[in-house]
Amino acid sequence: MFEEMIVANKSVISLLNSAYRFKVGQQLQTLPSFTKFLTPKDSHSCISINCYQQQNYITSLDKNMHCLINRNKTSILSKAMSEQSSENLHVNYYDIVKAQKDENILIIDVRENYEIEETGKLPGSVHIPMHEVTNSLLSLTNKEFEKKFNRQKPVHDTKIILSCKSGRRSAMTQLDVQKLGYKNVHNYLGGWLDWESHQKN
Repeated sequence: MFEEMIVANKSVISLLNSAYRFKVGQQLQTLPSFTKFLTPKDSHSCISINCYQQQNYITSLDKNMHCLINRNKTSILSKAMSEQSSENLHVNYYDIVKAQKDENILIIDVRENYEIEETGKLPGSVHIPMHEVTNSLLSLTNKEFEKKFNRQKPVHDTKIILSCKSGRRSAMTQLDVQKLGYKNVHNYLGGWLDWESHQKN
């Protein structure tokens, strides 16, 4: 995925560099071929640039083109690095089994209260509903957190594993927790459904 994005980005840059070298007065016919790589806002900007017909707009045209190149390059690289990072922060059933025996790892079940009432929380985890996770990590003192969940409050390098029913909500919570500065946050792919399926086998 990362390599494909870089190739796409190079193609965009090549087309942009060729486009702004067209003579003033000519329509930039090549622009539509790369607008699929840009945001709607950027695409609109490209359409506006087509209308520049006078000599005193050449400098502005050149500046706008380079602006689009840099903006698109940053967007593609950022997305690629984000996806690459997330791929390395997933755990499976067997990782969960090991984590349940390690007191240094904090497992958080982020499902809602009614779900926990139906199935019970994931063994070895503390239950903090999805919408309360970030607030608990931000607002509770170490003593308050330990009193409420019977576990030490995690520090920024503590390994945290998040679980929900299928792995979707915990993935969203993973991003929220990472924004708080916790870098070792993992998502249990499959969540409770995966755990339950292994118990039946």
